[in-house]
Amino acid sequence: MRSCQKPLYRKKLGKIDGWRVTACRAAALDTGRIAQVSWYSCGEQGRLGVLRLHCINGTPALIHAVAWIAARRVWPAWLIAICSPLALAQPSITDLNVLSGGSPTYSYTTGISADGNVVTGYSSSAAGQRAFRWTAAGGMQNLGVLSGFSLRSSGQALSADGSVIAGVSTGANNTARAFRWTAATGMQSIGVLGTGSASYARAISADGSIIAGGSYTSGFNGATAVRWTAATGMQTLNGMPSNAASITSNGQIIAGTFSDAEAFSRAFRWTSAAGMQDLGILPDADSAEANALSADGAIAVGYSGDQFNLTFNHAFRWTAAGGMQDLGTLNGSDFSVANAVSADGAVVVGSSNLPSGDRAFIWTAGLGMVDLETYLVGLGVDMTGWVMNSATGISADGSAITGYGSFNGQDRAFLLRGVPTCGTGVLGDGDANGSIDGLDIQGMINAVLIAGGSGGGASCTYDLNHDGQVDATDVELFIGVLLTSG
Repeated sequence: MRSCQKPLYRKKLGKIDGWRVTACRAAALDTGRIAQVSWYSCGEQGRLGVLRLHCINGTPALIHAVAWIAARRVWPAWLIAICSPLALAQPSITDLNVLSGGSPTYSYTTGISADGNVVTGYSSSAAGQRAFRWTAAGGMQNLGVLSGFSLRSSGQALSADGSVIAGVSTGANNTARAFRWTAATGMQSIGVLGTGSASYARAISADGSIIAGGSYTSGFNGATAVRWTAATGMQTLNGMPSNAASITSNGQIIAGTFSDAEAFSRAFRWTSAAGMQDLGILPDADSAEANALSADGAIAVGYSGDQFNLTFNHAFRWTAAGGMQDLGTLNGSDFSVANAVSADGAVVVGSSNLPSGDRAFIWTAGLGMVDLETYLVGLGVDMTGWVMNSATGISADGSAITGYGSFNGQDRAFLLRGVPTCGTGVLGDGDANGSIDGLDIQGMINAVLIAGGSGGGASCTYDLNHDGQVDATDVELFIGVLLTSG
């Protein structure tokens, strides 16, 4: 009997369906929810057959071999045994801890770098509340305060690589200045409009050169959204009562909130060419606020609700084509808010209020809105000691999420990494209608042919092996899931 060539793993499986088989794992790809393995089967009469097995969450999904022509609906124990040891990559949660000193101790996050490796926010410290920059290698770094505004500080946003941070440093009587921080320059004020008493930085472009936020123009009067560059200094977007909360990667589109003639909050999207565009409100709402933009500014997220009676707020996702989409709430509660969105707009995170308190959520078209903590437990993450109150930032690809909650009774910032967000829900059910059917077949065809094979955007749910492309491997996996779905 011929042997398998250069196996990474060899296992004698005995006589199976008339074959005396030695199976070798010649290649393996662990991509979150799917482990794809190639096995080489050597037959009694010197025949060498190739058996390709796809393991999904520890269960065989599709197999090709000389002895098997089509996918099987009932798998023998030996096939399940092959799949079960292939542990799928699990997300991880990190307690970002706190700066030294301070009582009580706490930390909260407000932003995350595009690659998910750098986080900013604020923490208790021996000197009071201080802005921080966190990395796995360096831990939590105290960014200090501005001279004359030394009561407290907070980091609010980071450049794509995390090397530039924007935020606010606050002094006596609520006076404040927006700042820009780098390792080389430290914390530097970016000024204020006119004779205003305070300015705030809320967002920053990918290269760190453009900052958006708000400033008063005279004392604590005339609060208005602003855009700052080193060349132009701080400039108002249009002078009306407003505040900027998010900016696109290139710094050309800004989102935030303005006050209408009746003093209700309205979400806006701003460009230099079109000015402020009112994004509208949800049904039965009287107000809305925009908190974040996709990388290209085509998608905005935030919340809309009843500002007058305070009876409800619902998270929304806005596009020019579809308008404002209600993302719902957790467990039918009345309140939710979307805080951040992935670069392609496919993954939204935020918080929703429950009787037991605020809870962080994650939303995708396939998942809908789900409790982030419950979602992680379902993926096998040990969440002992954690209560996740809010998700405040997300990496460009959606795989890293930051936020805050309670860990062993202490207020703590967290960082999640390795979160599967593409093709989540029922595998192969790209339209999330609860079944794998003809609509999904058409969806897979569209993803491969019409979307050009890109694994982003709408085709994300058909990138079943999460490699960024919808290709023949995904089609093969989809066929296997379709045949075994019953």
